Amino acid sequence: MKTIAYTLLLIPILLVSFRVGTNDEPDPGVISELTYNVTYQYDIHGEDQQYEIKSYLPSDNFRQDITVKSDDILNSDIILSDHNSNRKIVWRGTAASDTTISFQYSVKTKHIQYSISKNLPTREKEFTELSRYLIPSANIQSNHQDISEISNRYMLDTPVKVRDVAKGLFQFVEKIPSVENSSVSDALTCNKRRVCTEEGKSRLLTALFRSAGIPARMAGGLVLKDEKKGNMDYWTQAFIGDEWITFDPERGHFAELPATHLEIFKGEISVENLVDVGSTDSHYDIRRDRLNDYPAFALFNIWNLIDGNELPLKPVMVLLLLPLGAYIVAICTNVVGFKTYGVFLPVLIAFSFIDMGLIQGLIFFTAIIGLISLMSFPLERWGILHVPKIVCLLTTVSLYCLASIKIFYITGWVAPSATLTFPIIILTLISERFAQKVEEESLREALFIYGQTLIVTLSCYWILSASVIQHFFITFPETLIGIAGLSLLLGEWIGLQLFEYTRFSKIDEEVSYVK
Repeated sequence: MKTIAYTLLLIPILLVSFRVGTNDEPDPGVISELTYNVTYQYDIHGEDQQYEIKSYLPSDNFRQDITVKSDDILNSDIILSDHNSNRKIVWRGTAASDTTISFQYSVKTKHIQYSISKNLPTREKEFTELSRYLIPSANIQSNHQDISEISNRYMLDTPVKVRDVAKGLFQFVEKIPSVENSSVSDALTCNKRRVCTEEGKSRLLTALFRSAGIPARMAGGLVLKDEKKGNMDYWTQAFIGDEWITFDPERGHFAELPATHLEIFKGEISVENLVDVGSTDSHYDIRRDRLNDYPAFALFNIWNLIDGNELPLKPVMVLLLLPLGAYIVAICTNVVGFKTYGVFLPVLIAFSFIDMGLIQGLIFFTAIIGLISLMSFPLERWGILHVPKIVCLLTTVSLYCLASIKIFYITGWVAPSATLTFPIIILTLISERFAQKVEEESLREALFIYGQTLIVTLSCYWILSASVIQHFFITFPETLIGIAGLSLLLGEWIGLQLFEYTRFSKIDEEVSYVK
């Protein structure tokens, strides 16, 4: 059996070593990053005529990293800036014949989830630097009676809560059907016809925010995915608290800026392309590129399947890390001596913590255990049979979970994009195990095992939530063969558990004393 275990350990070591050894990257790394290469291309058809082309250059900030080819910058005449910190790159010249102007940059972005404060800034509050974002414009008619009636509809509560107002206005615009007709691209027309272009939705939400006394502006750029597109995408930014918060009613992102959104401009503007030639054709060519330093000789390139939308990231990550988590639990129980509620439950609870957040998960988990502890006393005293008792407990836990979901979303404590179905199912399963332990032994013993389960769960969480571990197993899935080999070796463990050394140390002292 040891021969098989060592063979299972040797296979992934050789495979990973071979892939690493044949890698020719100058600075290899385990973390696999997803980047997008964006090419802005302008095709000019003309004969010895002058042209001037202006395009927006996305800015570097804390959530998007832009790398521009130096040649593209050198070939342009000037980069301008406006009061919204937008940057324009300008090309000027003469088109002697058909000419193509191209501008390329790579993009790395990250997801941002905002937390909205509850107090709505009133109209009387001074916005010295933001006053221009409260003023109506030709396409954002925030002072029109129809717009004001809608915004006032969501400001009837006293005191007015900014999150409730923002949510109401957002949902109102989100439900409006989308069209591609450019005649419904201003706020007032969108509101009257109850159909909007994507740009119109952004203007309507901006107008509603301004009418409610919340400084707001349009913003836009590109929703990144493999495609060639000839237009930009639009969303809205509102200044709430002390920051600009993004809302995308077209795609249903409330107080959220997804990693797929590249911000190129802010403010009510349109991309200026002034070309004094016969005809032009401009488009963005977007190509997704996975920075994976070890794609060669991969038996199963999971990153390609994930990036090609053939496999979902989260379920794949759970499947790959589940054996590692179970092995951690096996070490904690067989070698250290912890008692847990099952082998897989601590691992699954750790994944639920990763999904909903560590602090939120701990509070949610502990509250379920406390609820079952309180319910056990009257049910035990009434002499309820085991199965009906479990049903009563699970019914109570389900009602608690429903109330918790409502509280999570109202307070914004858990991200609206988080999927809570999986964590709730897992934490409900542990409630059954806990109730059964209370009935078979005692509440004290059940709580004691709960504490040990929590320690093992946190150990799994800290290891499985590490990006290096997650990316390593996705890049080198053959490592799972090694986990099987380690498990076989662990199965032959015959030594004392660490907790047993303390217990048997007293016997050693007594034997030494007798001698």
